[in-house]
Order: sequence, then structure tokens, then C-alpha cells
Amino acid sequence: GREDVDISLVGDTLTIRGERKQEQPQGAAYHRRERGAGPFARVVELSETVDPSKVQASYTNGLLTITLARAEEAKPKRIPVTSRDEA
Repeated sequence: GREDVDISLVGDTLTIRGERKQEQPQGAAYHRRERGAGPFARVVELSETVDPSKVQASYTNGLLTITLARAEEAKPKRIPVTSRDEA
């Protein structure tokens, strides 16, 4: 079925909310359905700080793919060490 999805990023928390729509073909009958219809939410605590301007999401054939990029301030930075000999 089709899913309506809303993705938000606040700090280091990614939240995915949506609602599964039940689309039943004409004359179809199910003995058992593994995934039901209705609202859902997932909250993911990220271990790295993410650049919100570089978040991308795509939904293809029932698969939601979210691509995140580390924020520049979260990347390791080399700190130059200067040496001063005192006379």
C-alpha cells in the first residue's frame, strides 16, 4: 500500500511519522496481513550531528531511504600546534 510520510530533524533526533493507507484490490481477501494500516512513528537518536540542509529522502517501491550528511562541526578537525621557544 501507499504511505504518507513526514520526516523531521531536531538536533540529533530524527523522527519519521506517517500513516499506512490500506489499499485492497477488488475482490481480494487476506487470511493474514503482516503490516496493518494506520498511523506510525519512529524516533531515531543519531550518534553524530547532522547537517539539516543535506538530508535527502526518497520513497521507491515501498522502501523509504533517508540519506544524512555529517555536519562540518561534527567532523574531526586537526588543530595545529605551534611551538614557541622562550629564551
